[in-house]
Amino acid sequence: MNKEINNLLSFINKSPTPFHAVSNAKIILDENGFTSLNRQDKWELELSKKYYFTVEDSTLIAFTTPNNTTDSAFNLIGAHTDSPNIRIKQGSEKIQYGYQQVSIEVYGGALLNSWIDRDLGIAGRVFIKENKKVEKRFIMINKPLARISQLAIHLNRDINEKGFKLNPETEIIPIFGNSNDNEDKLFLKELISAELNCSPEDIITYEISFFLTQSGETGGINNEFIYAPRIDNLAMCHAALSSIATSKINNNFNVIALFDHEEIGSKSSTGADSRILVDFINRISDNLNINQEDMLRSLANSFMISADMAHAIHSAFPSKHSDQKPQINKGPVIKLNSNIRYATSGLSMSRIIEICEKSNIPFQTFYSRADMSCGSTIGPTSAAILNIPVIDIGNALLSMHSSREVSGTEDHPLIIKLFKEFFN
Repeated sequence: MNKEINNLLSFINKSPTPFHAVSNAKIILDENGFTSLNRQDKWELELSKKYYFTVEDSTLIAFTTPNNTTDSAFNLIGAHTDSPNIRIKQGSEKIQYGYQQVSIEVYGGALLNSWIDRDLGIAGRVFIKENKKVEKRFIMINKPLARISQLAIHLNRDINEKGFKLNPETEIIPIFGNSNDNEDKLFLKELISAELNCSPEDIITYEISFFLTQSGETGGINNEFIYAPRIDNLAMCHAALSSIATSKINNNFNVIALFDHEEIGSKSSTGADSRILVDFINRISDNLNINQEDMLRSLANSFMISADMAHAIHSAFPSKHSDQKPQINKGPVIKLNSNIRYATSGLSMSRIIEICEKSNIPFQTFYSRADMSCGSTIGPTSAAILNIPVIDIGNALLSMHSSREVSGTEDHPLIIKLFKEFFN
């Protein structure tokens, strides 16, 4: 297997939540000579160095400082660490009809049917009391703990004619086990505390999601496909990490920004529609004694790639696409929308096409149908906040927002190559 694909699958399989994605990203950066910064500490940055910092465990910014700051620019790649999924409501444990159950919330635009009849583990962040202090722990129990069972066809005879519809409040009910004790309502806390080696009473709060225990892998006759959860958008996070980890320090600030909460609009303290990038640019400018005039000149020369997966043509539903029909394993997809649902402009597109042509990287384009609404990315938000050209680009994907998606083994190395060329 291609080393980059193997590394991608390892990253995805170890990252069931944004917390784990950032934690694993830190390991990659540490192994490649980056220095960790704490936002609460005083920074003393130097030129020609590599740094990163995190925001609330689920967002990460990594950057390299230039050889000198004269006429430098910011070259940025943005992606997101979150994916649509199903999350547990705190304190919702209950016993019904002999089953240990919890209530859920749907995060983002998940394809709910893809979570039915799957073996589910749990993962997330837990805050506990330890030695009279509040401590944080990440948890990942990678075994079949729960399952959401669908109704048998004998009890739902017209499902194949009328479709599969679910009420997330009343019909998506994960079952953890059997119990005849109606007072046994702490089973989830007991499960978590056993994993963390603490008592249930020590748990203050938790943020827990379900994930598929089936690992990501390659498939197809010639292993041309990647079958995995959370390809959208951990594949682009991994490509950004791979590119900056080995990028050459030059006369620019090379930056990757891996944000949380893109799937729900980015309006949070860890989302792209926050002050994270603005504060970051102001802070490093002050730290490296770049005055405001020079900082604004640098921004005027800057550029950003918004990296997010793109819709591949579905052979059973070709009418859902416009004239442009991106295919898996045919190269990165440039996404366009006149109503700025994507940030791509003629200016930003021409720069990326130039890199692709010089580096022999094939590329494709995507427009939504004119009679269909279009999704969006962090691209337009970032372009507005930073006032710089941004392009929206990503690899082709089938089953987007399913619990298990499909991309191409040839595409991932190509977009890593594109990102490296962009930085270098």
